Amino acid sequence: MKDKKNLIEAILFLEDGGLRLRNIAKRAGVSESETKKILLEIQDDFSNRGVNLNNDRDKYWFATNTDLADKLFTKDQNNQTLGQAAIETLAIILYRGPITKGELDVIRGVNTQTILRSLFVRKLIDRENVRGQYIYSASADTLAHLGVQSGSEMMYYNDLHEKITELEQAYSGDSE
Repeated sequence: MKDKKNLIEAILFLEDGGLRLRNIAKRAGVSESETKKILLEIQDDFSNRGVNLNNDRDKYWFATNTDLADKLFTKDQNNQTLGQAAIETLAIILYRGPITKGELDVIRGVNTQTILRSLFVRKLIDRENVRGQYIYSASADTLAHLGVQSGSEMMYYNDLHEKITELEQAYSGDSE
């Protein structure tokens, strides 16, 4: 049982965006009912630690304990200027959003989890949970700071929106 538990922990740790119960069970070679029991044990093991096993509608992922994350990110990241990666990510959200983390990862070619957390804590972006995944968009404060009411009012919006969509399709294998 310990080996299965360790395997499931490793599977979840490697999968950044979370996995559905059936996918975890399949990857681990364990029945869904046994996987569910193991996931409950893992959640219990991590309940009062720096990392938690989160779940929403049959999807599971590891994340920083929210109480700690708010303290850490607010204190450390609000005092820093935005780096190039954060600026690029925010620009993509402005010109392509609303957008999922997976779509951002495809466009940027890297994992954007830390950048998204930083932008969210700084209130530069909003996120909405839609069917078990977050959808990111520019916050009202960001739009107001830029002097627009929506991303589509931004200069070069149509050209850049189209180019970003083409880039996303090219890297996801959807282009013809």
